Amino acid sequence: MKRTSQQAEPFLGAWRIVFHEPTRDSGTSSYLLSSRTASTEAAARATASRWHRTAAAGTAGQRLTQMVICEVTFRPSTSCRGCALAWAARADAGTVEPSELRLLIEGHEAKAVGFGNSVADVIASASPEGAWDVKPYRDPFGRVNWADVRADISKAAMSTLRQTPYGLLWLDQG
Repeated sequence: MKRTSQQAEPFLGAWRIVFHEPTRDSGTSSYLLSSRTASTEAAARATASRWHRTAAAGTAGQRLTQMVICEVTFRPSTSCRGCALAWAARADAGTVEPSELRLLIEGHEAKAVGFGNSVADVIASASPEGAWDVKPYRDPFGRVNWADVRADISKAAMSTLRQTPYGLLWLDQG
């Protein structure tokens, strides 16, 4: 298992939620939340949305109220594909013998399509030559709505994105 420590990078162990206005290129609003503040993606989205509504109620009001979430990324303290696979297998297995766990990890490894810290990273690892086209997810200003990409991967029910403490896995369910 190869571990990639990212100790030099800021804001590790944190969620980054990015908002932008879909109809105008008016910049973005970003929120960083510690994993202690929001332990899941749903909690991070809810907290950032609440903070964003509070900011919108202030002086910038009208511009901020039209913004939507376009990216949710967890920046793990340690990014490790093998650790992420083992974590997902353990989460799916419950209580099993070590030999059974090894088989579950191997099964998850066989299903792994991509790995990274963000949806963009996962797409890039799944399609190194750029064959997975994100053009349909670009707005008129060239920005990719990674939240929509994430939703479409899950919507098909043929694969899933699994957030782990070690990174984001794309697993084929077939």
